[in-house]
Amino acid sequence: MNTEILNRWITLGANIGVISSIVFLGFEVRQNNELLAVQVNLAQLSVQRDRRSRVIENVGNLAEMVIKDRDGVGLTDMEFERLSLHYLDTVDSWEWEFREYQAGRLSEDVMDIDNWRTMWSLYPTLRNSFEETKDRRSEAFLLFVQDRVLSSL
Repeated sequence: MNTEILNRWITLGANIGVISSIVFLGFEVRQNNELLAVQVNLAQLSVQRDRRSRVIENVGNLAEMVIKDRDGVGLTDMEFERLSLHYLDTVDSWEWEFREYQAGRLSEDVMDIDNWRTMWSLYPTLRNSFEETKDRRSEAFLLFVQDRVLSSL
């Protein structure tokens, strides 16, 4: 009889230990998810800051090329190619932001869709870079751009 009671107490203790471990694991997973979300947001901010820094620092006259593009002033072949690569980087970062949004790691308000619309309406070379790479973009991203950017222009 005493061994049966002792076995029950041991089983109860083991079950409490298992339940405690599961609860602790849940807290750890939640903390890790929050940390991952912060890291994703930081990466997104870093991408945006890097893009703006290139224009601010006027690396290779990028700021001048962006203004020429906006104003419809002709670009040299070299300027067009360099600006196209800059905008390709921009559209790639938009698609990355969309994938993070789709996965639930980035909220739409952080994506700054208004800026996407502004850039789309101002810079023909950006639109050109987007159009030239549509075939390698995901269908979901293309629909998102159509719904959130192009339809409101």
